[in-house]
Amino acid sequence: MEEDNEINMISPCECRGSVEFVHERCLQHWFEVMHTRRCQICKTEYELEDRGMKPYTEWTLPAPLSDDWEDQLDFKCALFWLVFMSRITYVVLK
Repeated sequence: MEEDNEINMISPCECRGSVEFVHERCLQHWFEVMHTRRCQICKTEYELEDRGMKPYTEWTLPAPLSDDWEDQLDFKCALFWLVFMSRITYVVLK
């Protein structure tokens, strides 16, 4: 198990010492939670690679950003707008 941890460790920024290496999966989670692409310590902007689409088995349904009522409302309005515009497009192109 220790070998797996070392293999998945990356050095994504200019930090050195005990904070130099991080698990790639942990960094991805941090991106999702913090909504930033810059190191909080050294201020380096991370260079991200596009690795294409996730496998179908890892797909998830969209969800609101939080349980806050405003995020819930924004999410529901966006879904409604998507359905509405899809229907309009279908009718116009029919």
